[in-house]
Amino acid sequence: MESFAATHVGLTKQRNDDAAMAHSIHGGPGKGGSWMLLAVADGMGGHRGGDVASRLALEVLRELRPTPGHEEAALEAQVYEAGEAIRDKARADANLSGMGTTLTAALVRGRNAWWAHVGDSRLYLLRGGVLEQITRDHTFVQDMLDSGGMTEKEAELHPMRNLLDQCVGVAPFRADVGHMTLRGGDVLLVCSDGVHKDVPLERVAGILSREAPLQVRGNALVQAALDVGGVDNIGVAILDVPHAD
Repeated sequence: MESFAATHVGLTKQRNDDAAMAHSIHGGPGKGGSWMLLAVADGMGGHRGGDVASRLALEVLRELRPTPGHEEAALEAQVYEAGEAIRDKARADANLSGMGTTLTAALVRGRNAWWAHVGDSRLYLLRGGVLEQITRDHTFVQDMLDSGGMTEKEAELHPMRNLLDQCVGVAPFRADVGHMTLRGGDVLLVCSDGVHKDVPLERVAGILSREAPLQVRGNALVQAALDVGGVDNIGVAILDVPHAD
C-alpha cells in the first residue's frame, strides 16, 4: 500500500506541535502478516510540552505489535500506553506539567482497518470521490452540536470551538475505537485540525481524488492548508488502498 505522512509548522506559529507517521509493521515469524499504521497527534499548543507530547505518543504507538484477530484491542491498549508515557514524563519534569495531545490512528491489514481516536484530529474515508468523516471530535462544541444546543454555523464561530474535553496524557480519557471494511481505490486520511478546520472538505476530496502519485497529492494537501493562511500546524497521514489484494 502506498502511504504518505508529513507535518508543517504553518505560517503563524513558532513551534510545530503536530506529529504524523505512516509506519509498516511486520508480524515476524509466527505472527502472521503485516500491517500499515497511520497516525496524527496534535500536542496541546496552549500547554508547555505540546510538541513533546505528540512525538512521544507516536513513539509509543510505533511499538505496537498486533496479532491477527486482536488488532482493535491492541491498538486501543497502545493508545492508553501512550497516555501513561506522557503522564510519566510530565511527572518527571515540572516544565511539562499538563501537557497532552490528540491522537488518531488507523491500523490496516488487507481490506480491514481498525482505528482509535482521542481529541479533534480526524480520520476520513474517501470513496468514490466522497469524503466521509469517521471519527467524532472530543470537543465542547461537538457535545453542544450533538445535543442540539448549537447550530453548525454557531459552532464554526464559537470562541471555544477548539476546547478539547479529552486528550491523551490528561486523565481521565477514553479512546473511541472502531473497524471498517475497505474497498480497492479507497483513500484513508488522518489529519490535524490545521487541515480539516481550514481547508474546505470539497477541496480535500478533490486533491485526494486526483490521478497523481500519493506524495504529490499529500504535498498538495499541505500546500492547500498553507494557501488558506497556514494559521495552525499541519499534520497529515494518507493511505491508498490498492484495487488488487
